Amino acid sequence: MKIYIMLLLSCLLHAEGFKSEALISLPGENRNFNLERIYNFNTELDEVFICFDNLNAGIYSIYLKQIEPFSEKNILISSNSDPKTNPSIALIPSDGIRIIWQQQVDEKWQLFLRTFADDTLSSIIQLTNSIEDNTDPLIYDNYLIWINDQYLTFAEVGDSLFNIKKIDGSDCSNPDLNGEALSIIYEQKVD
Repeated sequence: MKIYIMLLLSCLLHAEGFKSEALISLPGENRNFNLERIYNFNTELDEVFICFDNLNAGIYSIYLKQIEPFSEKNILISSNSDPKTNPSIALIPSDGIRIIWQQQVDEKWQLFLRTFADDTLSSIIQLTNSIEDNTDPLIYDNYLIWINDQYLTFAEVGDSLFNIKKIDGSDCSNPDLNGEALSIIYEQKVD
């Protein structure tokens, strides 16, 4: 018990000089943050990127920002009046950083992909034609999971989706990928 009290006291004493600073200072509403730590074999340093969506004056945008080492630059991934949300990022060593997000087109949600590598953005690729639900897609390496019409869906990602599999259709939610074992974790409503 004494160890825990001393540890807490030590943390409080060191936190005394802590100053908070704004990480993102874009006008509007910044939300749905996705953080990815990447080990860069070229520089032998960890790099940390954050991806988020922004709503400002009726314009929806997806941004990528490097926060370790810190960069002031916000990299604009996509921006227009179509609602965009739920960005997810992953590093593909041979390809760069992949950014996936949902965008509403003609009242249906779609999944889009764009890659950032060597300070260059690829063209935007539309991965799906129609998703019934506004779900939270998640990318890990070359794998993507999302929920469509209550089905947990899994696919491999390249310039398009392939090996698409519907895993479960029983009121699924909150999917997550464990990349090392490539296992899928999700919630399921049980009666």
